[in-house]
Amino acid sequence: MTMKASLSVDDELLGVTVRLIEQFPQVPAGSVMRLVGRVVHGARWTGVPPDLLPVETERTARILLTRRCSGASGADFADLSGTRSGPDVEATPVAQRMRRAR
Repeated sequence: MTMKASLSVDDELLGVTVRLIEQFPQVPAGSVMRLVGRVVHGARWTGVPPDLLPVETERTARILLTRRCSGASGADFADLSGTRSGPDVEATPVAQRMRRAR
């Protein structure tokens, strides 16, 4: 990956983070940023290609933030690690790859 492509992905991830912060004002901005960072780390760990990273990050983070806002318990957030199942998170390629990598 070239430096220019890397900066482009970083810019897209920053845009994803800003959008999610704006769309979930009831969640502290720091919590959204931390969640996005964890999703990015998980996606990279499972081998998501850099060009798909922003799309997969936004999709997975949006699902988890929606669950948080709907009053899901802390145990429900273990889905990303593959320890619990849920149809919406299991459908994301990031979660599927993480589950296979275990």
